[in-house]
Amino acid sequence: MKSILTLFLVATLLTTVGERAHAGLLEDLMRRLVGDDTGAPKTSHVSGAPIPHGPDAVTQEYFGKIIKSWCDRTMLDPYNKTDKPDAKVISFIQGTIDVWSHDPDASLPKNLVSQSIELSKAGVDDPLFNVLAGSAETFLDREKELFEKALAGLPASPYSKYFQFVAASNLGKCLYHMHADAATLEKADQVSLGLLRAALETAPFTPGEMSVLRSRLLTHSGEDLFARHAKEMCEILDSSPNVQPWLAEYFEGRRFIDEAWRARCGGWANAVTEQGWKGFEENIASARAHLVKSWELNPKDPVAPTDMIRVTMAENEEKETMRSWFDRAVAAQMDFEPAYEKLIWGLYPRWLGSHEEMLNFGVECMQTGRYDTGVPYEYVRTVRKIAADTGDGGTIFRQPEIYKNLQSVLSSYISVTKFPAKLRLYHTQAALFAFKNDKMDEARQHLQAIQFQPDTSREIATAQEINAMMQKLSPPAQ
Repeated sequence: MKSILTLFLVATLLTTVGERAHAGLLEDLMRRLVGDDTGAPKTSHVSGAPIPHGPDAVTQEYFGKIIKSWCDRTMLDPYNKTDKPDAKVISFIQGTIDVWSHDPDASLPKNLVSQSIELSKAGVDDPLFNVLAGSAETFLDREKELFEKALAGLPASPYSKYFQFVAASNLGKCLYHMHADAATLEKADQVSLGLLRAALETAPFTPGEMSVLRSRLLTHSGEDLFARHAKEMCEILDSSPNVQPWLAEYFEGRRFIDEAWRARCGGWANAVTEQGWKGFEENIASARAHLVKSWELNPKDPVAPTDMIRVTMAENEEKETMRSWFDRAVAAQMDFEPAYEKLIWGLYPRWLGSHEEMLNFGVECMQTGRYDTGVPYEYVRTVRKIAADTGDGGTIFRQPEIYKNLQSVLSSYISVTKFPAKLRLYHTQAALFAFKNDKMDEARQHLQAIQFQPDTSREIATAQEINAMMQKLSPPAQ
């Protein structure tokens, strides 16, 4: 493995330099990406089953219903039974549940964040509210205060003990980002681990809700604690009779992936020691064993096969093996975004694929037509990634067929989305692509639709690109 990765890294470096130094190579790449004179991309898909996109395909909506049922039972119902339930707090909790049900990893939108701030200022001190308000807070000092208040109030509350762990792990995350000293952080982490063990003894998740526990442990606070105490968390999950074995096996697999890269110590392949390679290979093999076991125990959850894509890349296996694990992931949930992210990364020329295969996979995503999911949007992401990787200065966006596809995907999302934040993102992207193609009227129409207030997230463009477009197209000041 060591020699293969060393040669691969050298070849990647030379290829990247060559692509950026010679316009001829870039032109050849564009000819290969666009395909024949009809503009249709060449059919060089990585072999694998088609992405399931029929009406029976399992999506986040299925898992979202399970999340909502758990949240209603453990959050909303107990709050409604408190002495003086507040309609505004109920609205805030319901809004949070709705966001989590659609995307367990999503940040709360601005309207819910402003609601939580107003309610806090009004003196709302319910411990569950403090947990949710802390999760929405953007200032560390205020976030820390809310989680501390939640921890103080939760033991005497009607809420599940699991929320004590949520508050404690979030408090630990705050302390980490506030650069607390090692002893203080370790003490907080030990409290979190103790609360996780105690909470799981009360069976806060039914056997049918293991996917909810999985998604909650993979939030930022759970990942943060796992990064420092993976072995302890895995021992807690493995020893709990209320945690199904597939979930414990999955987190063991994740632990060994992290251990593998820790043994390798990062950096260039030719700088890794013999001992480092030995540790890397042994830990990757252990990760494979646990993840395969997890998938065998529960093939209806997408996380284990998704992480097997990473293992396949680390072991430098064939593209077809990587794609087969992707196929298993989307068979479990066709719109599981991490699976798409990892497969596209694996298709980079520096790993197991090419820019052609990246684009063709993006086309495959677009052709599902499932605009009720994020799958067609992977086409937009993929084209952007190809542009960044080739350093082409945006040439790919000006290819007629690619531009047509980009605008088709975005206009389709614009017509169906129910979320204002997403609408702003799609219109901004469509305006930028039109601007890059000198289609100023089209760009202006998209900006008018969002009152000339573009989305400025880093996913879209650099501030410089946004500013250039706005200087050209914004209406004159009144």
